[in-house]
Amino acid sequence: MPKKCIAAILVIISLWLTATLLTKEPVVKPQVKQAILTTVIKTEPQVNTSESIQEFVPVRTMCMEATAYCLTTPTATGTIPAVGTVAVDPEVIPLYTKLYIVGYGDAVALDTGGDIKGNRIDLWFAAEQEAISFGRRTVTVIIKE
Repeated sequence: MPKKCIAAILVIISLWLTATLLTKEPVVKPQVKQAILTTVIKTEPQVNTSESIQEFVPVRTMCMEATAYCLTTPTATGTIPAVGTVAVDPEVIPLYTKLYIVGYGDAVALDTGGDIKGNRIDLWFAAEQEAISFGRRTVTVIIKE
C-alpha cells in the first residue's frame, strides 16, 4: 500500500477517534480539528469541498487506483451520471454504497465499467478536460455505509 494512502488512513482514523473521545468533554475547539482536516484533504486537488468526513463513522478505508470519465450515458443503475457518481467493481464495493474519496469528495457507487475490476475506481467529471487533468492516481476511498 502506498505511503501516502497509509498516512491519509491513519490521519482519518485518528481524527475520528479524537472526535469520538471529545464528544463527552470538548477540549479541542472544532476549528482546530477542521484545520487539521483541511490540511489532510488539501494534499490532493479538491473537487468537492464537503466537510462530511466529520459526519460519519468510516466502515472501511481502502487505497484504490482511480481514473476519470465523463460519459453521459445512463449508469449501470439507470441514473444519469453527475459529480459524485463513481464506477466500481460490485464484488469489491457494492452498488449504491456511499463513499468519501479524499481529493474528490462525497460519492455513490452507481456505475460499473468494463475495465473497472478489483481495486480500481472510476470518478465521474462534468468536463472532458477535468477528466484528462485528473488522469490516473491512487486515492483513499472511505466507505461510509
